[in-house]
Amino acid sequence: MQETVNNTSQDSIYTEAAEWMDRLSDGELNTLCRKRFVKWLEADVQHQQVFESMLATWQDPALEQSFEQLKKRQKRPVKKAFQWGAGLATACLLVAALTLMLPGRFTEAPQPTVFTAQSPTENTHQLSDGSALQMQLSSEVTVNYSELQRDLRIESGQAYFSVAKDKKRPFVVSVGDASVTAVGTEFNIDRGTDQIDVTVYEGIVEVQAEQESFPVLLKAGEKMRLSRGRFGVVQKVDVNNLIDWRSGWIEISNENLDYLIERLNRHSSTPIVLADPNLGSREVAGRFRLNDTEQTLKLLGQMYALNVEYLPQQIRLTP
Repeated sequence: MQETVNNTSQDSIYTEAAEWMDRLSDGELNTLCRKRFVKWLEADVQHQQVFESMLATWQDPALEQSFEQLKKRQKRPVKKAFQWGAGLATACLLVAALTLMLPGRFTEAPQPTVFTAQSPTENTHQLSDGSALQMQLSSEVTVNYSELQRDLRIESGQAYFSVAKDKKRPFVVSVGDASVTAVGTEFNIDRGTDQIDVTVYEGIVEVQAEQESFPVLLKAGEKMRLSRGRFGVVQKVDVNNLIDWRSGWIEISNENLDYLIERLNRHSSTPIVLADPNLGSREVAGRFRLNDTEQTLKLLGQMYALNVEYLPQQIRLTP
């Protein structure tokens, strides 16, 4: 029995080492991955030994440079317990060789799963870790889980996440040039054409942006808009009384018509277009029904003096 347990533990170390080798060969690790990699190396001497055994026979300056950059960015140096080598191609060759020498040590990496929301009744999904994903219509989310991390990407639209707690595997959602990391919480991300809105309903999330040096922590009841890789102002919101897309409505203030039309188009079977581009900058406010395009456009027309023209291929709004 003890031998079986030891073999299982060793199998896990080999799998984790191979995943870290593959990640490092892709280039410089982000802040979170760097911390996790160093922590993994220091957790057990076997981790360094196994990693060393994987790389000892390979030499490649690219991977060595990646590791050197990692060390320079850490506050405390990582003990160099191995010779570095292998870019992505050689890393793959090494993993294949080890698989032949050590049968049963590696399993095929799971393939990413793409979720789309095509109807109101098919927009909620239970993920393998117990987390729940709810998407607005016309949205798309890619889910890719591994033993080290839960990676998701919002390709388009808006999604609400109820995250199952797993301290060993951060829940990371990439969206455009930003990312949101959580352990166990509930939050919403709205990916628009020009901005990304993150709203936290429960717990805390870490938000990173391409043009920012340090991440920002958002707590429950806080919201932030990101634009072009930059953080906006953190705002307080009453999440208990917040009207969001899951209710079938959108409530906005201090937004323009472009913003509203983009979100209405996620629910409209016929594209809604502005005949005059200058209309898009007109400020609008109010509460609008998302799943009743005709009624909402009628209300918009009355409130903002717009003509609504229904054509075979589109719905045109004119002054």
